Amino acid sequence: MKNKMLNVSLIAIQAFIMNTTYLNAGIISNEESTLSVNFKNITNKQLTQLLVKEIKNNIKLPIKIDEMTNLLNVVSYGNIIIYIKELDENNETLKIILKDKTKKDYFIKKLFEAEKMSFCTQKDWKYMINEKGIYPRITYQQKNKKLIAEYIIEKKDCKSLK
Repeated sequence: MKNKMLNVSLIAIQAFIMNTTYLNAGIISNEESTLSVNFKNITNKQLTQLLVKEIKNNIKLPIKIDEMTNLLNVVSYGNIIIYIKELDENNETLKIILKDKTKKDYFIKKLFEAEKMSFCTQKDWKYMINEKGIYPRITYQQKNKKLIAEYIIEKKDCKSLK
C-alpha cells in the first residue's frame, strides 16, 4: 500500500510539473527571437524592466496556472526577472508532498528541471540567458508566504541540457 501511495504521489508530482511548464506560454513566445535585434543596445536593467512591464500589460496578475499554483507577481531586480508563485498548501496532493522530506526534495528537483527546460529552450529566454546575462528567478511559496523553493536559472543550467 505504501509503494502504491508513493507511486500515486510521484505521478501527481509529474502531472503538476508538466502543468507548470505552460506558465511561460503567452508570456514570451516560442517564435523566432527578435530580442537580439530590438534590445541589443539597452542595459540589462532597462531590458528586465521593459519585459516585466510588458508581461504585466498582457497578463492580469495574479493568474491561476493550475489547480494548485498561482503566479502572484513578476518583478525585475537588476538583471533578474523574478516570478513569484504561490502553491496552495490546502491541495491534498501538495499536503502529502510537503509532509515528506524525500517527496518534497524530489518535487523541488523536478520543478527546477521543468522550469529549466522551459526557460532554456524558449528562443527569447535562451538569448537573454546566454547573450545578455538576464536570468529568471522562480520563487515558490505557500499562501502564508512560507518559502517552498527558490532558484535562479543561469547559463550553466542551460548548458547542462546539451
